[in-house]
Amino acid sequence: MEAGDEIGINHPEPEFHDVTVDKLEFQHAIDTLRWISLGKAMDKYLAIPTVRCPWGCGTYLHQTNILPFEDFLLAQSNYCFRSTSKCKQATRNWTDSCRPDFQKSKVLLEENEDFICRPSIIVNEDGVFILACENHSTKTTQRYLHIPENPTGSLYTSASNQYAPVVLRARTLRKGKTNQFSDTYQTVRLQGGYDGIDSCYLSAHGNYSNANNLSHKRDSLSISGRDDVKHHIEHLSKTKDSMTYLPKENIDEKLQMATEQYPNLSSTCSSVLAASTYISVKDAVALQEFTYNQSSISLSITENDWDDEGIQLFDPPWPLKTVRVHPYNEFGERFNGISDPGGSFNIWSHVSVVLCVDDMWTFLTDSLKTDSDPEG
Repeated sequence: MEAGDEIGINHPEPEFHDVTVDKLEFQHAIDTLRWISLGKAMDKYLAIPTVRCPWGCGTYLHQTNILPFEDFLLAQSNYCFRSTSKCKQATRNWTDSCRPDFQKSKVLLEENEDFICRPSIIVNEDGVFILACENHSTKTTQRYLHIPENPTGSLYTSASNQYAPVVLRARTLRKGKTNQFSDTYQTVRLQGGYDGIDSCYLSAHGNYSNANNLSHKRDSLSISGRDDVKHHIEHLSKTKDSMTYLPKENIDEKLQMATEQYPNLSSTCSSVLAASTYISVKDAVALQEFTYNQSSISLSITENDWDDEGIQLFDPPWPLKTVRVHPYNEFGERFNGISDPGGSFNIWSHVSVVLCVDDMWTFLTDSLKTDSDPEG
């Protein structure tokens, strides 16, 4: 909001959509099984997923779990008010696992206000609750690697990226359509050889005629964000290949459209990266090298003293190497407390002393004595 803006019931736009009445109406239509009301409810609530899950999923109104809204407010306030919420405990909770930009993650399909997937809440006798998909609940506390949002949405169009130096083309034999109102389908050739099996190939000739609003946005994003793509488009008017040639006027129009669509690309990138998570380059390279070099562990096993020693390969069910995943901000992952019930000097305290005090580590290793060598 800017200074001087008036605050009203619909301004600024609410980040959560109250679907209490909608959910009751839809559930009533399902329970009564009257075809007239059920048909209208299906057209209204089953056309697309309308509920945005805190983990980024899209789900339907009748296929949801509920999450305490108080937990979310407590985490957003940096735990600065009194609450009986379990989020105040030292262990991880669902607010540490969901997307940081969840409340701002409204998705419009083709900029159509009738097709919106957005964060939703309901109000019942127990309070206010956030809706989540059936795969996530308050028990979802694992660390998630959240990918950035696509600035142009997640819808598919075959007309995208046709101005790239190399485009992917399907080996289409023919297209077909049963009647006027049927979906279009196509027969694709699957080709196999010594190099493998594929149903597409790479081409230097893009299809410039089959463009739409979505492809224009994605082309503009590529031009604004990638100098190699912009340089390639600028030289299409100088090429002698009639399949890729474009007049200078068309190229200037395309570049101007990209400038108007993304006047401040850094601001656009910051907003879509706000909820993503990352690992450092050093950790990523180390994890990649470990994946290629990983092998099974050899164990020497003997059932009896007189039996010959046998070698068995063992693949541990646990990861042998892990890396820390951080949110995309300047603070990183918050520290989690260590619970110490009763204040006793527990195993965690012992481990901490051994790992942090070099003399203690030496003392413990020197005190170990055995008459036999370990075999496994």
